[in-house]
Amino acid sequence: MEISEKYARLKFSQLNGFKFANFLEILEKFETIENFFEDSPNISHGKLRQGVESDKLEDIPTDNFVVYGEKNYPKLLTETPYPPIALFYKGDISLCNEQNLISIVGTRKHSSYGERVTKNIVEGLGKYNYVFISGMALGIDTLVHRYSLANKLKTIAVIPSSLDNPMPMSNRKLFNQIAEDGLVITECLNNFIWNKSVYAKRNRIIAGLSTKTVVIEAPRKSGSLITANLAFEYNREVYAIPGNIDSVYSLGTNKLIKDLKAQLFSGVDDIIPGQLKLYKGMDSNKIINLLRVEQLDIEQISELLDMDINDTKNEILQLELKGQICLNTDGKYNIKLL
Repeated sequence: MEISEKYARLKFSQLNGFKFANFLEILEKFETIENFFEDSPNISHGKLRQGVESDKLEDIPTDNFVVYGEKNYPKLLTETPYPPIALFYKGDISLCNEQNLISIVGTRKHSSYGERVTKNIVEGLGKYNYVFISGMALGIDTLVHRYSLANKLKTIAVIPSSLDNPMPMSNRKLFNQIAEDGLVITECLNNFIWNKSVYAKRNRIIAGLSTKTVVIEAPRKSGSLITANLAFEYNREVYAIPGNIDSVYSLGTNKLIKDLKAQLFSGVDDIIPGQLKLYKGMDSNKIINLLRVEQLDIEQISELLDMDINDTKNEILQLELKGQICLNTDGKYNIKLL
């Protein structure tokens, strides 16, 4: 794509009153957006969003944004109904086109169970070179990014604000770490005007970037459910972590499962069943047999069975989700009495 066409598409993304469908119609009629602006100079100068100056758009370096139609534009986003025409980024944009992309989202106020599940999922799937996508919000999103970085895994943050003023402000250090070791992307230009719609727009990107979305915990009204419903509409795989029926953190996830919009997530082998089942064998039964004798923590179980610690965590997670074992107040696991 010519540089002039790239900037023309950037400018088009900042026009008022034009939707993605209009963008495609114009491309079909004029072949390029640059031709469209040359044919319609009044639109070029009179329809830009508040605060956007046409001349200053050309000051944005070409390696700070990607537009629809470029080779490095996220391929899976092009398969959604209304993808962003322009995305601004810091970090490695090629991560958007990796093979193993997975979106993980959840509530801002999570339980200890949600935190433990998030950690185990990231560490379990991390062995298979997954790239973890989330929204950098407080709560589960933040945990997804932090556990990814802690385990030297790649992560993508899709933020609802500009790159020069990332939200939430309390995650500024996390933002810098992700930009350095992963990727931060946004649809918002530096002088965007905030409104509530930015969250839903951000969520459509999270849902569209990957073939799989996992919802860890979500109350009945949660932005995570918007992401899950969008992923469902895009015909992507949606998973939800089941929880106690009297827990506010599980009302949304349980409803997704009940409404058949999400598969019940019982462990990372739901994501990659063939590989993990062959690899692990009968480890779950071995853990159950150990706990019949005494209560043990994860490190003790791993040592006694000579298992990799991440494999042990994943097996423990599956047994917890199935209701076979539980964590006691001493940090040790025991057989759950029915």
